[in-house]
Amino acid sequence: MLSKKTVFWASLIVFIGVYIVSNPLIFGFCRNIGVWSAGSKYCYDTAYISKPFVILGLYMGATILLISLITYKIRDEVFYSWLKFAYWWIPLTVILTAITPEGNGSWGVPNILTPGLVALVFTAIFVIVSLLIIPIKYLKLKGKWN
Repeated sequence: MLSKKTVFWASLIVFIGVYIVSNPLIFGFCRNIGVWSAGSKYCYDTAYISKPFVILGLYMGATILLISLITYKIRDEVFYSWLKFAYWWIPLTVILTAITPEGNGSWGVPNILTPGLVALVFTAIFVIVSLLIIPIKYLKLKGKWN
């Protein structure tokens, strides 16, 4: 099992790493800079970056970072019960985000189910369930929950 410290540092590294990679213009490693008609700059080099996985990395990285901060000072049993949930939920979210098509739809029917929306919805569910698991397990250990 992972420790609280490992989960915290891994989520922090993922969040910061994805943020840096998704913003090459800000961090100065963009080689092909373009300029929009309004004068704002953009980077041509971001074509290799998959937007759904950037969104997923930012959402999940920030979420796990927040949850690990919440559980850091709480008993280990609470953290590990949440971690059991995270072990299967995060891969499920990654797989569903990966298999969601990125098209615009066809035959005049728009595709509203995008990988970004899947990542957002599953991360929101992850937060809600996590924020239920943590206090329920904490109260059960205290003997205040039947």
